[in-house]
Amino acid sequence: HGGLTLGYGAGPWLVSVMCVYQLRASSPPSPSPPPSPPAPLTSPLSLPTNRLFRLTFESYDQDSAFGYAEACTNEFGHNYRTADWDDLLSIPAAHMSAMLDGIGLFAPDGALLTRHGSPTDARWAHAGEMANQGWRRWITMRHDGRPPANWNVADQHGGLTLGSLNGLLMSVMCTNQPPPPSPPPAPSPPPPPALSPEIT
Repeated sequence: HGGLTLGYGAGPWLVSVMCVYQLRASSPPSPSPPPSPPAPLTSPLSLPTNRLFRLTFESYDQDSAFGYAEACTNEFGHNYRTADWDDLLSIPAAHMSAMLDGIGLFAPDGALLTRHGSPTDARWAHAGEMANQGWRRWITMRHDGRPPANWNVADQHGGLTLGSLNGLLMSVMCTNQPPPPSPPPAPSPPPPPALSPEIT
């Protein structure tokens, strides 16, 4: 091979030994640890709007006439009310996934809420729709941007789909009412006027 001949013969012969230098493979670089996931945005201080969202532990009748306000107050205290779609729109879309994971709302779960302060979808208040099928209540479900084709989508934001249905038992999405901002500090009083020297 390549000018070399392989064979054997009777000795004694003095010959050199052909050696091979073996390269040691370099150690592969240690894999960098995966980045830590962002902390769930469930603390009022970590949400951009200083709000805290929670889901009720109990499921409530979607056809209830009380507007779910008592559900949030009964479970979380007087500082909570039913979350409104406008409250969710105030959260930047980039923060929504972490917030939803933090409160335990995973696809395709949903919750009751209001829109513009009303639990009822007025789009269906025509041609006897409410009389025939009952009041359609606003709900939001997590579809992560892919709502089913049979959904009548009213709006989407940060993976949530806004729509309306009737006859369901669902949790209510609640939010706290942040305290009003602190008033600015009072201005410092002006220094007293300098006294004029007495003339004798």
